[in-house]
Formats: sequence, C-alpha cells, structure tokens
Amino acid sequence: MAAWLKRIDDGLYALERWIAVVASVVMAIVVFFDVVHRRYSSVDSKLVEKLGSWTGMDPEGSTYLALQDASTWIVWGLSFLLVYFGLRSASSRPLIAKVPKPKPEDDPPMSKAKAAGVAVVSLVVTWLVLRILFGTGVPEDILECGEDYSWTCGIYPNGMTWAQPLALIFTLWLGFVGASMATHDHRHLKVEALQRYLPEKAQRAAGLLSALASAAFCIFLAMLAYRYVGYKHEDFVDAGGLGGFHDGIDIPRYQTFVIVPFAYAVMALRFISTGILAARGELDTTPSELADIDFGDDEPAGEPESESKPESKAESKAESKDESPPPDDPPEDEATGDDDAKDDAKEEGR
Repeated sequence: MAAWLKRIDDGLYALERWIAVVASVVMAIVVFFDVVHRRYSSVDSKLVEKLGSWTGMDPEGSTYLALQDASTWIVWGLSFLLVYFGLRSASSRPLIAKVPKPKPEDDPPMSKAKAAGVAVVSLVVTWLVLRILFGTGVPEDILECGEDYSWTCGIYPNGMTWAQPLALIFTLWLGFVGASMATHDHRHLKVEALQRYLPEKAQRAAGLLSALASAAFCIFLAMLAYRYVGYKHEDFVDAGGLGGFHDGIDIPRYQTFVIVPFAYAVMALRFISTGILAARGELDTTPSELADIDFGDDEPAGEPESESKPESKAESKAESKDESPPPDDPPEDEATGDDDAKDDAKEEGR
C-alpha cells in the first residue's frame, strides 16, 4: 500500500515539474514579445532618448530628430554587431558535457564570413517574426487594421494585451506548484534549532507534531480557497458565461484559482506523510542547502572499488611469489658456508 501511494506521489511530482517548466517557458516568451512590441511600435526610440539625455541634446534640435528618424537602422546595426561578436567569441565546446577547457589553438573562433552570415540570417528571421506578429508597427497603419490578418497589420496589431494577465496567472500557478514540490522534497523552511538538541525519541515526536500542525493549517487554507473558487464560479454562472473573466484575457477567474485549493490539499497529504516518516525515524534530515551538492568519489564510473581491490591484492601476491626464492632451497652463499664449517670440524677431529 505504501509503495502504491509513493508511486502516485512521484507521478504527481513529475506532472508538477512539467507544469512548472511549461509555465516558465510560455511566460518568458509571452512577456518577451510583449516588451518587444512596445519598443517595435513606439514612435520614439528609447536609445536615442537616453543618448540625448546623456549628451544634453535638444529634443527639438535637428540632430536629435535625425537620430530618431534613423533609430531603426541604428538598432538593427547594433543588433548585428552584438550577434556577430557573440558568435566570433563563442566557444565550440559543449555546454553540458564536462570536458576540459580546450586550448585556444584547439578551439578556433567562427570565421568572419560565417559569423556575418549567421548574424544576417538571425536578423532577417527576427524581422519576419515581428512582421508576422505585429505588422509594420506604424500607428497610422494600425488604425486602419480590421479583424482579418494582413501583412501590414500582422496577427496582433495592437500588441499582446493579454500578455500581462497571462503572466500573472502563470506566476500564481508556479508559486503554488513550487510550494507543493518543495513539500515533496522536504525543502520548506523549518526552525530546528531546539529540535536538534532533543533525544532521538523526542525528535521523532516533535517532527510528527510539527508535520501534523502544518497539514492541519494547509487543510484550513484549502477549505478557504475552495470556497473562494466557488464564489468565483457563481459569478461566472450568474453572468451566463459572459462575466467573471480576467481583464484582457478570456479565462474565467475560478479556473485560474483552482490550483490554490488543489496545491494546499496535496501539501497537507505530503505533510502527513512527512510526519509518519519522522515518527518512524526514516525522514532524511539532510539540510536543504546540502541536499543538491554532489560529494562523489574521484574514482571513475564503471570501476567499482569492491572489484578492483581483490584483483590488485591477487596480482601483488602472485608477483611476490614469483620474485621471492623458493623456501626449501637455501641461498648459495649460506650453503657454501656450511660446507666449509664441516671440513674444519673434520680436520680438528683428526
């Protein structure tokens, strides 16, 4: 029964990891393109504004206005230089594999022509993506855009107005999914200054009581969150499915907050499991800041110590047997000395 429950918990933990990864990636991409759209569709360049404030240029002067007109080409030129020098200075060694740092002569940089070509292709692809998503970005063209897609208007002529609400929703899910994962890994903050000085039995009892108290608190919060989700669902139903949405995005609020009671309920069950392990003395008490540190041996993988030592002992014994003289045969010098002593004794007897 315990093994079956552990498999369910591990499966749920794997699902939580996938939710966290997908939410993080989607949120990063959406927020990135939202920020890019603001700069892409802006009439004035932030770069020129900063340059003008640093140099004291007159915002109404001819130089400042000329830089604003040429700001698009300036940004693309700086982007090209950034990608070009990034490729020229990059290393060709793998990022994940643990390999020694190569010497400069063994790791030559990308050629100038290839780096320039890759930089140009990257900028062209970036421009195509921005054009498909946001069109020209010119305010005059956006005012004439309709609901249908066009090369001038793009898919989101007014920008991703739903990006920030979606990012907030993903932030909520990441927070509670992460809290549930921390409970699975026993990574929550704990005050153990006094508990460490208690006897072993008292430590087990204290661990059980603290875990059960945490579980009770999570159950209480899960009940409150469940009631809150119910209120939001009633608002959605009372509005005939036309209300109760987040601002700027068509996602009902009750669906967003479903994660809150679910996460608290899962955390309560995991705290109960933690208490049982603590009472049995089976809870891993390794500090969380040391849990991820690898104290591995220097011995290479695939050569277990238990197999290598007997072989080395057997080899050393065989070598000692081969090198040492036979025990029954005395050394030549000792044998010669014994014969001389016998001859002397015979002569004295005569």
